[in-house]
Amino acid sequence: MKLLSNFLPFVLPFVPGTSDPVAIQYLLGASQELCERTRCWRLVIDEQFLEGDEGHRFDGMSIKGASVYEIEEAWFNNRKLRREQFSLIPAWDIPPPRYKGEAAPQYQYPSIDQWQPGYTPPPLVPLPPMSERRNDGRFCITQISAGSMIILAPQHGHLRVSMFLRPSEGATVVPDFVFDQFARQIADGAIARIKMIPGQPTYDPQGAQVHMAQFNAACDKHFAFNVRGQQRAHARTRADFY
Repeated sequence: MKLLSNFLPFVLPFVPGTSDPVAIQYLLGASQELCERTRCWRLVIDEQFLEGDEGHRFDGMSIKGASVYEIEEAWFNNRKLRREQFSLIPAWDIPPPRYKGEAAPQYQYPSIDQWQPGYTPPPLVPLPPMSERRNDGRFCITQISAGSMIILAPQHGHLRVSMFLRPSEGATVVPDFVFDQFARQIADGAIARIKMIPGQPTYDPQGAQVHMAQFNAACDKHFAFNVRGQQRAHARTRADFY
């Protein structure tokens, strides 16, 4: 990992008098935008689920200085999981959060569709076995909140998730390859933002436009970086009839 301070030699000559903390703050913003627009920072993780068969909840990832921007693909036991909207998942199919070693829940509330004004909910009913709830054998992935995923699969096994990351707020480092391949482009984005700070000696809207145009051109040029990579793979489209 590279410290954001390593970018300063590319920035400070264009905005003399700018303090290091201010320059680092805008370098972080530029690196976040570049990672989002190019999806250049990919991480593939593996997780083993061995507890029960009631569905699985996966809560984010633990990489200091990074946050999940987008989930690319997910596989469960080498089977690709279908993406589903959370609102389309039946209430009884959503596994509640529980700690490792805690027993699986045995009761559930009725479907949330029955919660209408004036409706008296019936008492809790037993949670049906997974084999009865998932006779269609569907495998899918959905999401409740950012960084937390729910995998609906009628068995335990191995999960693999490919996701795109971005530097988190307060991060002080970026991956080595981001610095090696995009140092000057990120510097252009930071310079443009610093030159647009009103009331400062470095305020220069015309110069900011020049550097921002260079930054946008770099993001547009590398927008398919996650697809082609350095091996220059052919960019292909895949039909989706959903």
